[in-house]
Amino acid sequence: MNGPSFLLIGLTLGGALGSLPVSAAVSPLQGDDQAALLADDLRFAESLAVSRFYDIADEVASNTAASIERLAKDNVELAGDASLVKARIAKRRSEATSDTEARLAALTEAITELKDWSTPGSDYAYLDRMVDALEDLAGALRERGTVLASKAATGDATARADADRDFKEADEAYKALYKEAGDRAAQLEGDNNPDAAEAMTARSNTTYYLRGLNAVEWADVASDRDFRLEEAIDLLDEFMWEVSEDTLIYYSALYEQGRALAKLGEMDDARDILENVLELGEPAFWEYVGQGEYPPALERVIAGLFDSVWGYLALLDADEGQLAAASARIDAMLAEHESKGVAMGRDGHRVLLDWAEKLNGLGKTSDATNFAQRVAEEGGSTPEGGRAQRLLSEWVSGGAVTLSSPDALMYAASGYYTEKKYGDAAFFYQRAAALLSTPEERAEMAFNAWMGAGRSHQRSGRQLEAAIAYEEALTTADELHSGDINKLEPAALLMYQAYAGRYTESQNAFDKRLRDAASQRIQQMGLELDVQFQKAEETFGECTEDDVACFLAALAEFEAVPESSSNYERSIVYAARCLDAAGRTDDALARYGIMEERANDSTLEPTNDATRNKREIALAQARYYHAGVLLREEVARPQEALAILEDFEAAVPSQDSFHPRAKWQRVVAHAMAGDDHVEQAEAALQMLIEDVGEDQPSFISSGAFRVANALKTASDSAAAAGDLTASRDLQKRAADAMWIYVEASGFTSFVNMLTTGEWYLLAGEPATAERIFSKALEVHGDSNKLRESDIDNAKMGLARAYDRQQDFARARVEWKQLLATNPRSVSIRLGAARSLGGWLEVDDSGQVIEIPGAGDYQEAHVIWVGLYKDNRGSSKYTSTWWQSKLGTIDSWYRQRAADPEKARQARQLLDQLRLLLPNYDEDTMEGLAEDLRYEPLYKPLFRYLERKLPAN
Repeated sequence: MNGPSFLLIGLTLGGALGSLPVSAAVSPLQGDDQAALLADDLRFAESLAVSRFYDIADEVASNTAASIERLAKDNVELAGDASLVKARIAKRRSEATSDTEARLAALTEAITELKDWSTPGSDYAYLDRMVDALEDLAGALRERGTVLASKAATGDATARADADRDFKEADEAYKALYKEAGDRAAQLEGDNNPDAAEAMTARSNTTYYLRGLNAVEWADVASDRDFRLEEAIDLLDEFMWEVSEDTLIYYSALYEQGRALAKLGEMDDARDILENVLELGEPAFWEYVGQGEYPPALERVIAGLFDSVWGYLALLDADEGQLAAASARIDAMLAEHESKGVAMGRDGHRVLLDWAEKLNGLGKTSDATNFAQRVAEEGGSTPEGGRAQRLLSEWVSGGAVTLSSPDALMYAASGYYTEKKYGDAAFFYQRAAALLSTPEERAEMAFNAWMGAGRSHQRSGRQLEAAIAYEEALTTADELHSGDINKLEPAALLMYQAYAGRYTESQNAFDKRLRDAASQRIQQMGLELDVQFQKAEETFGECTEDDVACFLAALAEFEAVPESSSNYERSIVYAARCLDAAGRTDDALARYGIMEERANDSTLEPTNDATRNKREIALAQARYYHAGVLLREEVARPQEALAILEDFEAAVPSQDSFHPRAKWQRVVAHAMAGDDHVEQAEAALQMLIEDVGEDQPSFISSGAFRVANALKTASDSAAAAGDLTASRDLQKRAADAMWIYVEASGFTSFVNMLTTGEWYLLAGEPATAERIFSKALEVHGDSNKLRESDIDNAKMGLARAYDRQQDFARARVEWKQLLATNPRSVSIRLGAARSLGGWLEVDDSGQVIEIPGAGDYQEAHVIWVGLYKDNRGSSKYTSTWWQSKLGTIDSWYRQRAADPEKARQARQLLDQLRLLLPNYDEDTMEGLAEDLRYEPLYKPLFRYLERKLPAN
């Protein structure tokens, strides 16, 4: 090769991290062929994502990760690789969608995976791949910040704050990457591996560049904008001191420095730097593009850099009123691509869209539309393609331009649909269909136009208009795509469903005739089996919960669907549901098993997208409803449910409506499976929360409640086994889960709010308990649905939380108020006496310590004496009896400094107790019920007072 050397170091200018070799630092165990195969599967999954087969990539990665868990669970490196690959698949998916929210969701998925990976103390924290994980994490955070910053530009204040947070976290991740890579380089140097050490040092130094790039983007949403830009310039300067001028990344750093200067208003300096990139970089790199000197991936990176520079200079020219010069730069850029035969990538498309918006702002909307239409066509489902579609729809709706080409109308319609403006979308889809004049245009776009119109109408709730549009799509498919089941069947079924939906809404005889006519037409087209399935489905939908005869009738209809039907597998699932609804649980489980057998039969593997989609629908429904039966209390077979739910999302990636439900079922199954599954239950709950967010709180509240109770049971088990440390930890986690339930359910359950506070107190978290009890009183304190005793319970919880923090001043106020309104309540008197006069407790080392209380010892003494008198009879030896005996002596003991007589009285009472109850009732406890044997808890406290009080 004649060109100079180049250095990418995991960087592409579009913001996407380059693919790093999976298991680069992992050597499968000697002779472990299984581990080697699993590592290869992970490489395959990432290669699928590179080729844009995201759903299959997800499935392969998830299945492989599950296999690693089963077959190589001790190979932490391999498990770490699986986690990184899954994050990278999500990151790549984000780069190939035009839907902003979907892009953010994919990035969030990647970030969540990577944060789990790189958090100190994680399973992978000590692995060599930490450098990779931190680089991926920082890049994903920066990318999400960039997307949010775009939303912020429209005035979205929340997006601005979120973007600022992401850029900040990215900067922190880059700093961690710098240190991690530097430490790793030193280690490699010490291992006498200088080449690897040099490469790792380069990665460490590259963080200066990456932090600089991050700071340039950060400035747009930061409150300290100029500081960020100046920081970017300094960081990029630092980087360029370390890297050779013969590398591509050196010129990338110059470009970013030019952008920072321009944003600071230093236009002359910015222009000088950008022109310098072209003067020195074009002959060094661009000259060799299109000549076979570089691999295609690198050519795209080089093109992205120079497109960005040409585009930025064009915008600077336009801002200075030099529109002709700016246009010439854009034209020259397009000519360069054409002459070299190099397709324009995402960076080039971004430049064209920036230029289009500039032209539109200058009143040249017609020219702007041409550029936007080009990007919409070439960009497809990329973020830039989506942006182009949205611009077209915006300019059309604003009246700035009238679109007359079907292509442009289709792009505009798609933009409206993405923005959920379904009425406008339907109009432009239909307008596009009406303007198709040639057979070629109709063959290319008519079907999609009518289907788009139908979906848009349906989204708007206009079933009749949707049905008519679908019928036009069916006619088009029949005329122009005869025999293409992938077009005929979806159009036919959507048409029938829309007509049926219209009839369901209206119950009008005319609409019933339209539905029946649609059914007849489908039968005439040879699709009668699908209609038969639809009729069975309709019968099923008419059944009420206890109508066994109706479900059995629907069962007969589903069983009549022959195996040749493309909906046969769905009919199996419905048949199982009918059997279950009729009370034949075992038969239902067996029928679900038939669906699993078919899914595992390689000879029945779907052969096209249409049948594959129906397989996924059937499999998703089968596994969800099958697991639901197994998780019923009367069946209670959670392990079998977990087996069915394993890799649910990967097995049915297109059925995303079932994904949250499957995640919820996994939470339930783990919570039901016993103490050994509580950690899995917590992890499953976290996954559910991350998946559904605030959109489906019922799933979260239900799952969190089950996890909380499972953790509480495990905590009680640990306490019974004598492991108090584990018990307290589990108790705290149970409280955390219960609070998730409380929040997700909208604070509606006062009782569970109090339970959460109590659990935090048991876990030794009084400050958190205080906040919970305060929140309960804030939300429900004025409720007329609660008894006064319920409110008092919350106030007692708050007072005890103050006590545990030794905030006796605030506790005293609460207990005094409670005593005033409840002078005979045993629980209030116990709590007040302890708080007012202090108490004794045994710490973790076994030492008795004195908790001071509010210092109202005499008032506490009066309360203790009253409690003792009330418990002398049948209540003897209860916890309250023991506490009152101890409290009476202790409250006198605490007054000894002010009144020595109190110490004598305390000792006298203690001696009497010893005479009446030798060894503090060890001898007399034999005949007591187990729940009354409190002596072991109080004996060390009496012994402590014995030592402290002088003998009389």
